[in-house]
Amino acid sequence: MIYVYASDYNNAITGVCPPVFVGPKAVILPTNCSEKESPVGSKCIFACSAGYSGSSTIETLECLTTGQWSENIPTCVALVSC
Repeated sequence: MIYVYASDYNNAITGVCPPVFVGPKAVILPTNCSEKESPVGSKCIFACSAGYSGSSTIETLECLTTGQWSENIPTCVALVSC
């Protein structure tokens, strides 16, 4: 049995993805990606502040026709110096 969350179903019907929420050491561009829903096909670029690195190599997220982002939202982690 497959369960579909109502918010995912609604996003797929309306053709939008939810705002991208990133941590305090991350930047998402354009900024409207984190401020409001994005239409299908929108691309958002993820980056970390100086001294931090992304938890994955993903840099670009795309809003898919399913109403979901193409990848999990990365997080930023502090670089460790020896």
